[in-house]
Amino acid sequence: ARCSKACLEGDEPVKSSFANWSGFAGINAQVSDTWKLGYQLSTGYRIPTASEMYFTFKNAYGSWRANPALKAERSLNHTLFAQAKNNMGVFDINLYQSRYRHFLFEQESIIEQTQYGRTYQTPVQQMVNVDNARVHGVEVKGSLNLDTIFPIPQGFKLHAALGYSKGKLSNSTSLLSIQ
Repeated sequence: ARCSKACLEGDEPVKSSFANWSGFAGINAQVSDTWKLGYQLSTGYRIPTASEMYFTFKNAYGSWRANPALKAERSLNHTLFAQAKNNMGVFDINLYQSRYRHFLFEQESIIEQTQYGRTYQTPVQQMVNVDNARVHGVEVKGSLNLDTIFPIPQGFKLHAALGYSKGKLSNSTSLLSIQ
């Protein structure tokens, strides 16, 4: 299909293809009747969308610039966990770390633009590949069967979860969207 005028602002699209694989492996150890420990290793990927690669839009209040040179993002993920499970409920703690190559990141910059004889500065967004990125954190969650503590009907539960994540790009920029 032919591109609209907005699409052609970023040149005619070129053919692109992406191929990748992903996998998962884990090991668990039931160390007691209550506790289970484990480690998981997985890979993942995200390919850029057609709009990230080919769509360009100019506007005085903010523009989007295509990037047809984008590569697929790849990740290697590690998770170390401990889980307690008995008649009182469930308690989980997970420590995780993900390392990315060719991380897809929306970058904003300020450009000068002239329109209708007037020059002004405006923001422009564009997806770029950052060489490396890392996200790590911890997640704690639990579920308590309230009928084991209080004289109430079976099935009432109290759920709670708490998480902390921090991310960093190879150019020392913080991944504020993660935090």
